[in-house]
Amino acid sequence: MITIVPYDTDWPEQFMLVARPLRAALGDLALRIDHIGSTSVPDLAAKDIIDVQITVADFACTPQLVTLLGTLGYTQAPGIVSDHVPPLYEGPATDWEKRYFRQPADLRPMHLHVRA
Repeated sequence: MITIVPYDTDWPEQFMLVARPLRAALGDLALRIDHIGSTSVPDLAAKDIIDVQITVADFACTPQLVTLLGTLGYTQAPGIVSDHVPPLYEGPATDWEKRYFRQPADLRPMHLHVRA
């Protein structure tokens, strides 16, 4: 069951608590680390799940990502390699490619997406 809750003013700080160790572990491998999804929109009710997107130069770094994120307790979900392609989208399906990692058991609910 999906539960939508009122906007929580702590969500930006909760993102930062997740992002700081990611930045420290990934260094320059991560071109960006962004708070995405509904919890990143001020005053929007949402699922209480922080969505984080890491941007990398290309997916050739996936083995290194798996190792570095593994040091923080993240595990790759190998079957999740893309988002659905929206109806009527005319670009290449590779535009929707990603890597997805599950958070460590001791972290709050979150989704970790990696895109090139």
